[in-house]
Amino acid sequence: MAIQGMNMPSIAGVLGFKDFTQQLNNSNAGMRNLVGIANDWAKMASQQSNAEKQAQAQRDFQAEQNQLNRDFQDAQQQKRFEHELGMFDKQQERQLKNDARKFRTSLYDFDNIKLSDKTDANDLNELKIRNKVQEIKDHPEYFGSDEEYMNTIANLTRKANEIMIGNKELKQSNTIDSQFKELRDGDYRNAQQLQDWANDNAEYIKTYKPELIDKINNALARKQREKAEEDMKWQMAINQYNASNRSARKAIKEESTGNWVDNLK
Repeated sequence: MAIQGMNMPSIAGVLGFKDFTQQLNNSNAGMRNLVGIANDWAKMASQQSNAEKQAQAQRDFQAEQNQLNRDFQDAQQQKRFEHELGMFDKQQERQLKNDARKFRTSLYDFDNIKLSDKTDANDLNELKIRNKVQEIKDHPEYFGSDEEYMNTIANLTRKANEIMIGNKELKQSNTIDSQFKELRDGDYRNAQQLQDWANDNAEYIKTYKPELIDKINNALARKQREKAEEDMKWQMAINQYNASNRSARKAIKEESTGNWVDNLK
């Protein structure tokens, strides 16, 4: 406390202590600044951490949404694929039914194939049937059951064999007819050849072409008549020749006896 009329030194001055009030004030201000800076840093760090957390959360959310979107797109694509596959399967099934119907309808054409009197036509029909049998073997899916499939093959194969056998017999028959016609149309000089041919083919002619028997006999009889007529002509010619020779010899003889002129009259 200051005494009136006297200047009392300050305690600090008396005691020799230095006044650090300002420094302390300055130091406190610095501390406050440091604390403020630290608080600011803490706030910034907290804000940065929160921002990073929010950003990570946003990224996680976006990734989850992207995955959900991909899963949805995959599911939609799978549905479209299954739908298209189902449509394709149905289309294939319809196509198979149409093909089977057309193929089985074409089989009716073979019911009308019969043995022809033309060997070339039979050869062609046999080939067509055997080709169809091969088509059937390549497409068993066109038939409703294994039994129907096997029966169809068996029936067509039997028809092809029947035509083959029948055509073979027809060819042999045509050959016999052609040979007979050639021998029949010849003159009597091939009568023996006709007879030998008839003997060689007698069994076949008797079994399969009995109508030729009378034709062969008639042809042989005609050739015998032709030969008899020809022989008669030759005999007559020979007789005439011999008669002429006898007359000539008689004339020569009479000429030698002096009656030559009279014999010429």
